Amino acid sequence: PAEAAKEIPKEELLGGYLSEEELIIRILEEPDGLYWREGNNNPWKLNRVGNALYEWEANTKIKVYFNQKSAGVESFTVYYPGSEDRVHTKLKAFEPSQGYYQDFVGNYESRELDMKFSIQLKDQNQLYYLSEDQNDEVPLELLQKDFFKFDDFKVKVSRGANQEIEGLLVNFGRVKNLDFRKE
Repeated sequence: PAEAAKEIPKEELLGGYLSEEELIIRILEEPDGLYWREGNNNPWKLNRVGNALYEWEANTKIKVYFNQKSAGVESFTVYYPGSEDRVHTKLKAFEPSQGYYQDFVGNYESRELDMKFSIQLKDQNQLYYLSEDQNDEVPLELLQKDFFKFDDFKVKVSRGANQEIEGLLVNFGRVKNLDFRKE
């Protein structure tokens, strides 16, 4: 990869990135440096080898090049030996307005699976998934506007013409856009 003229500040590298296959990678900062975290897996340490170029500490053949534009880092490209390069686009930061989370509260049903769950709000800005039997309570992580994750599930919001939430499209592994309608 071509090398950038100046070093990119770590703060610009941090955040969530999404691949074409909807794989979510987070670039995190710990006291001893930057880390790559995929889903709920243990993070991998990244070592800087150039201004915008990093490599995995555990496998230095895997390189990560951060693509910077005038507005900041917009993506990174991963170079795997013997495999196609993969581009991950940075998720846009989103500051929800007052009341944004409240719109999600309610029950959701998939008629296809005959399955229900609910979304609850706690502390004004934390949504939780509750299973039908109410035994599982899992926090939802807002990745960007109308795009959440919990565990290994990715959730996109489906809105109607009046911008009201009609349902949620859930992705998990090979399962894509499983439709849950808001009751």
